[in-house]
Amino acid sequence: MRDQAAALVSETKRVLKQWLAARYGRPAFPDAFERRLRKPVRGRTVERQIARLLAPYARHIVGLFLDLGEQRFTETVESEPYALSLSIVYDAREGGRNARQAAEDAAAALRDLFKEAYGMPCEATEIALDACEALADTHMTLADLRRVDQWRLEHISLQDTDQGEFLPVGELPA
Repeated sequence: MRDQAAALVSETKRVLKQWLAARYGRPAFPDAFERRLRKPVRGRTVERQIARLLAPYARHIVGLFLDLGEQRFTETVESEPYALSLSIVYDAREGGRNARQAAEDAAAALRDLFKEAYGMPCEATEIALDACEALADTHMTLADLRRVDQWRLEHISLQDTDQGEFLPVGELPA
């Protein structure tokens, strides 16, 4: 039976829709990989640290793309690391040099985070960050997009206000 007294204001309804779409419309990564991203570092999980680190650069970043290669759909054993490559894609036409610098700064911050959380790639037992690069949107091909998954951060960022703004699918930076 419908409760006539319960109603959401339009802003709350918009946030709920955006959160649900982000939470359930995102790519499914292996459970073991997602568990490893929840490793605590400096009082937050790695996935929350990623959101926090990208927040200052979100205006210039089109998306964060993950490439797990052959392990994309595989649950690995505990001591076998996931080999991960990250591409921080920026808007080359609208953002130009500033967007490129922002993406390069974001890549450097992510490399530092993964090194702190998981160690050097050659020694890692959970996630080995093999590559982390800034990439112009004009250089990302359809073949690249078929090989990678966009990691959606909205379901994290909408949980509290300190995570920053992230782009819904299909939207470009302002």
